[in-house]
Amino acid sequence: MDVHYQNKELAKQFGALWEPRIKLWYTYINNPQAIKLIEWMTQQDVDRVQEHNLKEEVITQSYKNIIDKKRKQLSLQRSEANIKESIETIKGQDR
Repeated sequence: MDVHYQNKELAKQFGALWEPRIKLWYTYINNPQAIKLIEWMTQQDVDRVQEHNLKEEVITQSYKNIIDKKRKQLSLQRSEANIKESIETIKGQDR
């Protein structure tokens, strides 16, 4: 990233890190505050953040789908168990 010296403290607050050996500012792709550093990012940096966020959205949606499917399965199992219990109760009353 291209962070001017006068902005270094602000960049640090947003999770930017300084690599003194190569004199370069950077941040991790999963930095939740990365969007606040966009002012100093190159186009390549912006593209990487956007690509990462899209992948995270896909993963998040996949997890939601898995969770929803499991909830439906569990709900069906509970319903089946309730029906079986009701049938047994009715059979017991008929005797």
